[in-house]
Amino acid sequence: MTLFKAPMDVDAIYQYSDFRNFLRDHYAYHKANTRRYSFRAFSKAAGFSSPNFIKLVMDGEKNLTGDSASQLAKAMGLDEAATGYFQDLVQFAQAKDMDAKRKALERIDQRHRKQGADNLGDADAAYLKAWYLPVIREMSALPGFSDDAPALAKRLAFPVPAKDVRAALDFLESHGFLQRDAKGRLKRKERVLATGDMAKKPGLAAAAREYHVQMAELAKQAIFQMPKENRSATNTTLSLSAEGYARALKRIEALRFELLELAAADAGPRGLHQLNVTLFPLTREGR
Repeated sequence: MTLFKAPMDVDAIYQYSDFRNFLRDHYAYHKANTRRYSFRAFSKAAGFSSPNFIKLVMDGEKNLTGDSASQLAKAMGLDEAATGYFQDLVQFAQAKDMDAKRKALERIDQRHRKQGADNLGDADAAYLKAWYLPVIREMSALPGFSDDAPALAKRLAFPVPAKDVRAALDFLESHGFLQRDAKGRLKRKERVLATGDMAKKPGLAAAAREYHVQMAELAKQAIFQMPKENRSATNTTLSLSAEGYARALKRIEALRFELLELAAADAGPRGLHQLNVTLFPLTREGR
C-alpha cells in the first residue's frame, strides 16, 4: 500500500548516508503536513502490525529485514532506483562484517554516481582552488551563520582576509553552491559533489591536487598552532602487497563513509573539522 509520497524531490534520498535519518525526516515532514498523521498510520501503510515498529527502527532499537525495507520503501512512494538505494543503505548500516559493508558501499557508490551526484567539471574547478570555499559552504549549515564577511573571517580557524571571504560568498552564490531562502538567508544547496573521472578532466585534476596540498599545509599548521586536545595526528608505516594496498584503500573508503554517517546523525554540530587520510609509498617497488 502506498499512502504517502516522498517528502522532498525525487532525488532527496541520495542526499542521505543513513537510512534512519531519512526515515526521521520523512516522518517529520508528514507529521507537519498531513492531517491525522501518526506512527500507527505509517506502520499500517507499510503493512506492519506493530504501531511503534518504525519508531523503534528510527531509534536504532530494531533493524529491518530485506522484506521490511521493501515494504517501507513502497509505503514512502520511492521509485525502483530509490528503493534499491534505500535497501543498500539498510544493508550497509546493518552489515555484520566488513566484507558485507564493502559490497553494500560499492553498490551505494554506483547508485549515487548514477542517480544523485552532480559531477564537478572543469568549469567548477575554481571551487577547489581555495580551501575556504568548501569550508564556507559547509559553515552555512552551522547555527548563527550569516553572510557577514568580517564575522565569518573571525570564525575561521586559519586566517583569511574579510575581502576574500566576501569574494568567496559571492562566488558560492553565483555558482549555485549557496542559495537564499525565502527570508534572504544564504543556505547550502543540497547538492552532492563528486569529482567524477579526474583523469579525463585535467583542469579539475589540477584543482583537486591543489586543494589536497592546501589541506595538508593546514594540517601541518594545526600541529604547531592548536592544542593537542583539539587535533589528532597519527602516522602508521605498513608493508603491503598490491592486493593488500587495494584492500587498505577499500577500508579507508569505508571509514570515510562511516564518519559521514556519524556526522549526518549528529543533531547539534557546532563547528567544522577536516579529516585527511593519505596512503603513499615510502619505497620504490622492488628496491
